[in-house]
Amino acid sequence: MIKITKLQETETVYDINVANNHNFYANNILVHNCMESYSIFDEETTHTCNLLSLVHPYISDDELESVTRDAVDLLDLTVDISIPPIKKSIKHNKDIRAIGLGSMGLDDWRAYNNISWYKDTDIDKIMQRFEKIAYYAIHQSSLNGKELGSFGRFKESEWAKGNMLGRTLEEIQRNSKTDLDWAALSEMVKISMRNGWLLAIAPNTTSSSAIGVTSSILPTYSKSFIEETKVGNIPRMPLYIEERPLGYIAYSDMDMFHLNTIIGGVQFWTDAGISYEPLFDLNKDENRSARRIMEFYIDAWKKGVKGIYYIRWIKPGTKTITDKEECLGCAG
Repeated sequence: MIKITKLQETETVYDINVANNHNFYANNILVHNCMESYSIFDEETTHTCNLLSLVHPYISDDELESVTRDAVDLLDLTVDISIPPIKKSIKHNKDIRAIGLGSMGLDDWRAYNNISWYKDTDIDKIMQRFEKIAYYAIHQSSLNGKELGSFGRFKESEWAKGNMLGRTLEEIQRNSKTDLDWAALSEMVKISMRNGWLLAIAPNTTSSSAIGVTSSILPTYSKSFIEETKVGNIPRMPLYIEERPLGYIAYSDMDMFHLNTIIGGVQFWTDAGISYEPLFDLNKDENRSARRIMEFYIDAWKKGVKGIYYIRWIKPGTKTITDKEECLGCAG
């Protein structure tokens, strides 16, 4: 944000996608409420991205590389076979070929593997998984670029300089917790990259619920709850609640400032964004303070979180989480 200017008059704002989706142009800038998908664009292009998510509890460590590579191939193919509705979107696809490989069900994977949200050694295991995803995705895109051609604006990109995920090789090597050869990959990406953007973690609230896993990379809302849907109320429990009843922590019981550490760590290995939805229980006195929320935002920024999608609340005197007007393009 640069500045806030108060308008004296009321003006009509035009939605570019669907009703209630809150997307519009302001001074030629696309303003919207999705936080995971970023890219460069200008007056001749409009941001366009193809999204797909890895379902972590169904992907073993041995399968992670092959599944990640297949996902990158599938997403890149969608750039070619999709038919964007406007010319600016078509041009963006050609210039950038942005894809967004995301994640869902991380809390189920974590619980099943007895990985704690709080132990440093266990947090390292989470970061190792996302580092591997980033490495495999970049490597596959570089191979695809060599075979099929790089994205249109490759030569002017950071990739062509050997930088990856918007970071220098030195930054990546300092944060690496694996033995992956990032130096060799840095040399590869100087030659070719099929996609300008690769990784973006959407909220996946609806789609994850449909297949019975936890949303995005966030903790489960509760160990047992009723989900209100258009077709009725549906009882929900985490995927491995029977096998790992002590492995889950309800979202409202998580320390949101500590969760910033997790999200910021994953963000390091994510070139685009993460649709992060922190949850504050207003039944707890410490959460009924504007200062605390401001401190939370500053803490998130310091820890490398790029953006907050929604802040959710549990209403005082209830266990009911506030509704959100979901971005229909991201909700699945």
